[in-house]
Amino acid sequence: MPQENITQAELAKRLDRTTKQIRNLTSRHGMPRNADGSYPWPESHEWWVKFKMEEKDRRRGNDAGVSDLDRARAAKEWALAKMRELELEERMGELVSADYLARQVEDCCTAVRATLNNVPGKYAPRIIGVDSVGKAQLILQDVVDEVLRSLQEAAEQIPDTDGDADPPDSPREVAA
Repeated sequence: MPQENITQAELAKRLDRTTKQIRNLTSRHGMPRNADGSYPWPESHEWWVKFKMEEKDRRRGNDAGVSDLDRARAAKEWALAKMRELELEERMGELVSADYLARQVEDCCTAVRATLNNVPGKYAPRIIGVDSVGKAQLILQDVVDEVLRSLQEAAEQIPDTDGDADPPDSPREVAA
């Protein structure tokens, strides 16, 4: 996952805390913060989960006193936070489902395959009787250009996901 720098308010929102709590965690406990005052994400989130687990350990007195239930709760909190993070990235258009991506790649490959299947019939008559390597290279360059155009046209058919709407046929759209 790419690192991003977020504001204190955004970090508070993502961790379900107040900005005052974030300031206290930064000044008293060393939550990571950039020189410009922003917070590195997901590093801050990972620090937060570790801090909460260590806090529970401190309350119990030592590591041996941490119950399986406490560890399970911490793991659940971490998993829920990761899920919220992925959902946010999906809403922002930074993440798409593997199924959606696979369909888009398949569509591009199908278009290129169709173009390549047409190459022999379309270009064979132009190659017959070519008397120089230079002329053959020009004809083959036409083939390459046509395949690349086909790929570009197929790629242009992929809808942009700008975070305002789900990709076509996404799980949420199908469920609606």
